[in-house]
Amino acid sequence: MRLFLLFVIVAQGFGADWFNMNPDPHPSARQDGHLAYDAESGVVILFGGHPDGRECWAYDLSNNSWRRMSDAPVSMAFHALAYDSAYDRVIAFYGGRTLVYDYNNDFWEDMNPNPAPKAKWGAMLAYDIESGKLILYGGGDVSGGQYFSYDDTWYYDYGTNTWTLLDTAGPPCREYAAMAYDAESDLIILFGGEYNGNQGFLDDTWVYDYNSNTWIEMNPAQSPTERRLHGMVYDASRDRVVLYGGQGGSWDTWEYDYNSDTWEEIVTNNHPNARSNVGMAYHRGENRVVLFGGQYYATYYDETWIYPDPLGISHFRTDRTRMIRVSPNPFRKQIRIYGSGGKRIAVFDVQGRPIAQISGSTWSGNDISGIEVGPGIYFLMIEGLQPVKVVKIR
Repeated sequence: MRLFLLFVIVAQGFGADWFNMNPDPHPSARQDGHLAYDAESGVVILFGGHPDGRECWAYDLSNNSWRRMSDAPVSMAFHALAYDSAYDRVIAFYGGRTLVYDYNNDFWEDMNPNPAPKAKWGAMLAYDIESGKLILYGGGDVSGGQYFSYDDTWYYDYGTNTWTLLDTAGPPCREYAAMAYDAESDLIILFGGEYNGNQGFLDDTWVYDYNSNTWIEMNPAQSPTERRLHGMVYDASRDRVVLYGGQGGSWDTWEYDYNSDTWEEIVTNNHPNARSNVGMAYHRGENRVVLFGGQYYATYYDETWIYPDPLGISHFRTDRTRMIRVSPNPFRKQIRIYGSGGKRIAVFDVQGRPIAQISGSTWSGNDISGIEVGPGIYFLMIEGLQPVKVVKIR
């Protein structure tokens, strides 16, 4: 039996909006649950956060499903998380502690390297693919009741289980910023953060070059507002860094192009509610940003969003006069689309690629070549109808 998720839409083209995937089951609501994309396995790993700091989940975007994995040996929130593609491991860091997760064996290991960075919380971590090193910057600590921030730069080598302090002058000290590795430019991009325990928010943009061991402050004409606890990832398909939300921001989406040193605010009609402490990762297999959770004051979220949405779904208003439904569900030998009026229907996958054309009101589940499509998420675009409400069929 093939298990499909079908979204019935009317669309006119692609859009740069967010789309709520509504998977079920899913992780509980939380703040600061960090995400990392495991490229070898093609899944997004969620680890930690408050209040479920030991939990680990894996998200498969191709079939929109979360799966609970083994808990970590210790709880972490306000930690840093990144995927080491050379060793196929997810690395977590918090308070001098380094945890490593192997998805294939669903196994956690407490590495106990010595020495290690001292940052207690809010450090930033990104994996430099070209050098095969995990770069960590900054973080916060407290001493004698006084909060302060670090401005040191380290790298971690999983193969030797060593942290190495780099002799370089970096950005001013901070915690709760965000970093992402720009693979096309072979540079790490850093934006924003706070300093000395919420003494002030920042809106500066920096790049780090491991090969020359240098930090350079950029000078874009405009930038996102000062903020901390935002999400930020690198979208390899479009060579852009994508930023969302954060304290000091709201629900805004920005994209940064290093080559032109330009920040651009992306106006989205559909997006997560205003929030900070989100988890974000870029899914290279599906060329989509995945966002989970977050916090707005006392409210924690448990939603899973993708960006940009595959077909510009969220640009379309609800038309309550027309009902579109699909049956049976789960998909068996074929599906029937009710309410289409016999119009032609196009089927697309999650990347917006055309899969099949339907004449009439039934689909056999085969693609244009007559080959049976695999399990996953598919979208139906119905020709000639007025915009209708997005209906998810489980």
